[in-house]
Amino acid sequence: LDNRQMHGVPGFYVLTPFALEGSEQTVMIQRGWVQRNFNDRAQLMPVETPAGLVEVTGRVAPPPAHLLELGKPAAPASAPASAPDGAP
Repeated sequence: LDNRQMHGVPGFYVLTPFALEGSEQTVMIQRGWVQRNFNDRAQLMPVETPAGLVEVTGRVAPPPAHLLELGKPAAPASAPASAPDGAP
């Protein structure tokens, strides 16, 4: 995830999809942050990724905040109509 700063230094959050064993599901794991190369933006620091089965311990966190979102906001959901006699 490009252009994220840490202590005022530009860099990248390293995200890796992990397939869950015995399932068709995958989860995105944030593995850390690396400083960007100031001389060559396209040059990335090596990030070692283990092969095979791994065990991950972590915590669930919300995704990074939206800085800017283009488009119209979604219309609010309307409340369901109630029955005329007040019955549910």
